Amino acid sequence: MLIKESLENQEAMSSVEKQLSDYFLNDTSEIKELTARQLANDLYVSPSTVTRFCQRLGFSGFPEFKEALITERLYLAHNVQDIDVNQPFLPSDSIWSVANNIRQLYT
Repeated sequence: MLIKESLENQEAMSSVEKQLSDYFLNDTSEIKELTARQLANDLYVSPSTVTRFCQRLGFSGFPEFKEALITERLYLAHNVQDIDVNQPFLPSDSIWSVANNIRQLYT
């Protein structure tokens, strides 16, 4: 599952987790230079809350989460062009369309 999808799935999240999730979904400009402490100060939460949120998503902490999120965003921006990675083709698509979508995902 993509990190973006994990952040969008907010049904089982607390209000603070939703706030963190919304921040990562909406603010993409300064995440590279951001630290857990700076993020915590900006959102009025504790740094350990940020770390626990990242661990809940399957990462060891904020630095690993941040790197994976940046990598995913770059990949999606440059390689995937309107292809749903969970359902890259439909039964009505031509064999050439299916092959092209699979090629783009593989690349």
